[in-house]
Amino acid sequence: MQSIQEAIVNTPIELLERQIDFDYVDSAALQKSRINHGKLGLCGECFSVVVAAGHKVIAQSSAKKLKRFAESGGHIIWIEPLPEQYDNGA
Repeated sequence: MQSIQEAIVNTPIELLERQIDFDYVDSAALQKSRINHGKLGLCGECFSVVVAAGHKVIAQSSAKKLKRFAESGGHIIWIEPLPEQYDNGA
């Protein structure tokens, strides 16, 4: 099984090799995004899939936003480990 670091390093390489466009988004940017029919809109871009890096802690606001995104039809690919607790920050 791949380590978290290997997955974080290898994922963008795999996407680039397959000519799949992607962007990095932090929790502050995620909060500014808009959700519409399974798309996450941010800075003029729309994303239908979010790849969430493996972290044991996630900001509660990010978890809520990702849940709304998934409920609207968006797709989330989680890289293990899955979040086990909330950070009450942003």
